[in-house]
Amino acid sequence: VVVGAASSLHQLAIARRVQRVRIARRRLAGSPRIRRVTPTASLMPDTGAYLLVGAIAALVTFATTPVVGAIARRVGWVVEPEERHVHKVATPDVGGIAMFLGFVVAFLVARSMDTFASLFRSGDSEPRGILIAATLMFLVGFIDDIHEISAPAKVVGTVLVAVLLVYYGVTMFYFRVPFNDVYILSDEWVP
Repeated sequence: VVVGAASSLHQLAIARRVQRVRIARRRLAGSPRIRRVTPTASLMPDTGAYLLVGAIAALVTFATTPVVGAIARRVGWVVEPEERHVHKVATPDVGGIAMFLGFVVAFLVARSMDTFASLFRSGDSEPRGILIAATLMFLVGFIDDIHEISAPAKVVGTVLVAVLLVYYGVTMFYFRVPFNDVYILSDEWVP
């Protein structure tokens, strides 16, 4: 959840700042598919804001997990122990509810912060796309936890979520290798 909420917002912030790099790169003939760049202050968003959003996601998830577990036991959304499971008692299998709540609360907090104001401009479709896609992916997982849907049905749900992300214009312009560098994707790799 911490990585998901912070990463989604981080992707959107960097995408805005990397746009001018992409325009300059288009002018270069024969540019490589992936370019290594050294992070600079202009590309790096405020780390403290991302840490705050991630901490909020973690705290909400941590606080709601026992509540979700109690409700799951009461309703019967548990996995009974059997040969192929390690646990010896019935275990709730809808922990995704708590994680999704953590994501939504962190998303709403980020929306209210001035640091992320450029990401949530009116008319901007990426945040809406991320929230809708996360909700649909959560629903696919939730239905699978309760009714055990087939693998092809889960794949169809995942592909539909990916199509929604593309429809709303959510794009990955770069990826970061931890403790290394930022790599900007060329136009051929960006959908």
